[in-house]
Amino acid sequence: MDLLHIYYTCDWARCDLACEYCISRASRKRAASDGDGWLAPSGRERFLGVVDWLAELDRPLGVKIQPVGEPLLSTVILSGVARLAAEPHVRFVELATNGTHIRRALDRLPAGTDMTRLTLWITYHDGQVDPGDFVARAVHARDLGCTVVVNTVAFPGNLAATTELVDRARREGLPTNVDLGLDLDGWRSGGERVPVLRSEHRRDLTALLRAAGHDDDPSSRVGTWFDSFLRPCTAGHDYLCVEQDGSVWPCRSYALNLPETRLGSALDRGFHPPLRDEPAAACRSPRGCGCAEDVAHLCGERRDAPIAGSMRGAGPPSPRTRKDTQPAPGAADQP
Repeated sequence: MDLLHIYYTCDWARCDLACEYCISRASRKRAASDGDGWLAPSGRERFLGVVDWLAELDRPLGVKIQPVGEPLLSTVILSGVARLAAEPHVRFVELATNGTHIRRALDRLPAGTDMTRLTLWITYHDGQVDPGDFVARAVHARDLGCTVVVNTVAFPGNLAATTELVDRARREGLPTNVDLGLDLDGWRSGGERVPVLRSEHRRDLTALLRAAGHDDDPSSRVGTWFDSFLRPCTAGHDYLCVEQDGSVWPCRSYALNLPETRLGSALDRGFHPPLRDEPAAACRSPRGCGCAEDVAHLCGERRDAPIAGSMRGAGPPSPRTRKDTQPAPGAADQP
């Protein structure tokens, strides 16, 4: 049975950093969270309910947990990760983290936790953490058996520092990735959505991407975010998104833009998601992909525009890209 990738966004909101460019606005939302750090009074119970659902699904899973805030600050999330890592059908559990609490968090996991099933997608935030300490914590997690990816966010003002961080991580044998920073506030005010793509930054950005092992055109790395319509995609077949309230969708973009494509709720006892039989269907989202995991499951080309490869490299195993796969007849009408 094929691996089913689950992207789960939960409403844990506490964060120890205050990045102005944070898309989830964790540092702003934490003020609205209750004393336990959850945005909603039922957030903790909903998280545990989704973990129960994932633990009971009778098929191979790869799970990514993406909170609003920093997951390693939550003992509840850590206990959920440990439980899932002990399930034989769960191949890996991935956390997106800023890495500042790696040592303490990993020490809190129950004795006997299989660290080889834990993937840490660790994002470096320039100016918020010491780069040497950041790399040392990533190495510590790797040496304990975790799969580690050092991620960075490229903005015009941090290209030199980020390139230095990437070089340092690569010298330690750590895989690296570069995300192109989005300025949603500036874009809404008439500015550019991805400011680092301005022509004056191209040389430094290209140097950063090459240092991280990327050899693609920088502009192609964001093209499919904003124009996925009618492209073949495996969402709904080997990839699902679970939102904070437990709602299950083919992908994050459908959750944001196509309410009629909701598949059900992970909090409903006995719910089994109806997966599409055909490997690929044409994307119906009018507004592009909703997250990098959405992008990773695009798997082909439209006749009028080629697509970039996956922007993500986390695993194991990494999402498949089926460039030779075409949508099934009539698949454009399916979620």
